[in-house]
Amino acid sequence: MGNEYKDKFTVGTDGMDKLIYEDLSCRIDLPAADVRDISIWISIGKVISKNGSNIVKLTEKQRLQVYKRVSAVIRIEGHDGIYTDEFKFIEEDIDNIDYSKSILSIEG
Repeated sequence: MGNEYKDKFTVGTDGMDKLIYEDLSCRIDLPAADVRDISIWISIGKVISKNGSNIVKLTEKQRLQVYKRVSAVIRIEGHDGIYTDEFKFIEEDIDNIDYSKSILSIEG
């Protein structure tokens, strides 16, 4: 699959203590303990819809998909995966990610 995911979503850093997930539907701030760690502790912070700039609350299914996508991208960059309070350790490969839908389009 390579880098096709970059047309659907991006994951980047904003300093040493925050990752940012972004797709066509939203931007999500992900506070992190330290983005330089081999396994990064993160949580979901502010979720801003691009349709009206409203702050939205994600469903459990949407949160898990965000974490999987972030894990897949940081694994490409050499990290082991991510830890979350809600789902514990997530170690996902980009080839296993279905990124055909934006996060806010995922139902459930």
